[in-house]
Amino acid sequence: MKQEAMQEIEKFQKNYLFDINFNTKGLVKLLGQVSYVYDNHDLIQSPQFQEILKSSKENLYQFQNIRELALLLNFCFKHQLGDENLWFAAYQHLLNTQSQIQVEDLLLILESINETNLEYLKPLFKQFENAILEEVQRNNHKVTIKALQIYRKFQPDNNNFFYSIKKQIIDSLPQTNTDSVLNYLRYYGLGNEPIEDRQEILNAIMIHLYKMQKFLNKKQLLQVYYTYVRTQLGSDILYRLIEDRVAILIDEFQLNEIEQLLIIAANQKNNIIFKYAERLLKQRLLDCNPADLVQIAVLFIENNQGTPEFIDSLEQHLIQAIYTSDDITELLWALVQKQYNSKWMEKIADACKERVPNLSVKQLTSIVWMTSDYFKRLKNKEKQQSKYIDLYELIEKHLIQYFEEGEVINRDVALVMNAYIRNIPISQDLVDLMEIYILNSTEEELQELDGWSVSQIIWGFSQIEQYQNLKEFLNFMIKVTIECIGEMKIDELFTVLRVYINEKQETEEMIKEAIEKTNFWMDQLDLNQVYLGIHIFTNTSFSNLQGINELIKKLLDRLEFLKSIKPQIDPNEDEEIDHDKEQKLRLEVEKYKYS
Repeated sequence: MKQEAMQEIEKFQKNYLFDINFNTKGLVKLLGQVSYVYDNHDLIQSPQFQEILKSSKENLYQFQNIRELALLLNFCFKHQLGDENLWFAAYQHLLNTQSQIQVEDLLLILESINETNLEYLKPLFKQFENAILEEVQRNNHKVTIKALQIYRKFQPDNNNFFYSIKKQIIDSLPQTNTDSVLNYLRYYGLGNEPIEDRQEILNAIMIHLYKMQKFLNKKQLLQVYYTYVRTQLGSDILYRLIEDRVAILIDEFQLNEIEQLLIIAANQKNNIIFKYAERLLKQRLLDCNPADLVQIAVLFIENNQGTPEFIDSLEQHLIQAIYTSDDITELLWALVQKQYNSKWMEKIADACKERVPNLSVKQLTSIVWMTSDYFKRLKNKEKQQSKYIDLYELIEKHLIQYFEEGEVINRDVALVMNAYIRNIPISQDLVDLMEIYILNSTEEELQELDGWSVSQIIWGFSQIEQYQNLKEFLNFMIKVTIECIGEMKIDELFTVLRVYINEKQETEEMIKEAIEKTNFWMDQLDLNQVYLGIHIFTNTSFSNLQGINELIKKLLDRLEFLKSIKPQIDPNEDEEIDHDKEQKLRLEVEKYKYS
């Protein structure tokens, strides 16, 4: 296809030089062919095609068919080929041919709005507002939704256009087809306008949905459910109707759709939807790929849903998969959500032990990280009897082997520290090997570390009581630490600073970078972060640095503000929903971030 498109480009280039009139129809056909090529960058940047574009821009006045002009402008916009001269010429030509402009062609042009052409397209929009509204009043739903999308881009000062369209949509809902209703629902449900400007139409659509919900397919049902949970405008009637419709359609849902359904239900705290999903999953469980069940299992477990029998069968299915799955980290992440169940946790240890010899450093440390909280909570006698004693010993043996054979990277040191330091003792042999590996790294290898890795490595070595070379190690890591400060999260930054300041190894450059970073994050610091920040900046050796006293004052002001916030007297007391800030739905299940 790419070769054929290039041949057409060369053919067009040769022919148009001999045409008295510019072949606008042929150009549009050529643009379509180029657009259909998946990797068309080389075609567009070729000298032949660039010459054609240059000529087409110079001949805009010959585009008497405004649809052809619209397609050219849209192509230039999508491929970032337009400049101010193009849009000025297009504006002048459209003014001269406005009597020939159809609303749908105009909207196609207006879709191309950006900072470069705003001053030229915005006047056109205002000039044709009445013509657009006339088309909307004819119940042209395609024009209506495009007009709304373009309105959102322009953000004009006059809101009458927005309100006129909204009124027309509400009035014509009984005659509007399902797809158009759902397009309006998507537009207003995901809008950035104040909720009070959208509440009337969302309520009107909801009442209309009472009658048509029994005709919704599963995809449409998910859209409706998501929108009204997100905006918190759904009524009890709507949710009961959705539950009834889910009960009818549940057998048609695929696993990814079940996951979407349960995410929304979890945000709404809807137990009934979980029951319908359980009914379906019981029938399909043995036929499901365990990897596809992981996030669904997390949703059931963390929301305390599902009958004990179902959760047992679900967990058993996932545990069995540990023996065969290529990547066991996602499976573990689902299973360890229920760490109080020692029976399952010990079965997990058995399954993991079988896999250890064939797992990577990342997978081995993931096992330790995800199971260490459970192991730490065990009483001494339970720990001695736990299968995790043997599992951790085997994992460490293989980690040592990886480091001895040099089959690691610097980030692996961070993964080991992150997994072990909180809850699991780490052997001196492994510590020594990790220290040697870091100290023998080249500057280029150290620069591959990110902010998280640097913070974990520094904090990890600082927490090992028997480690004697901390000051020298910190001095070795100073350069890469300073280079990573800009990308560190505030917790990572404060973790690093705390170690350097406690050991009196911080530098002036490090503190300067930290002052700038902390000022940037000031309004988002929580109480613990503020306390730690005050400790850090009042204990640094560079207390006379410019800006540090002002920063400490800001931290103290932030502390007073956070302490002044009173907790809710009765957390169970019903609250009036605040629609000024729409509910932020968690759009996916939290996954294990290092898998």
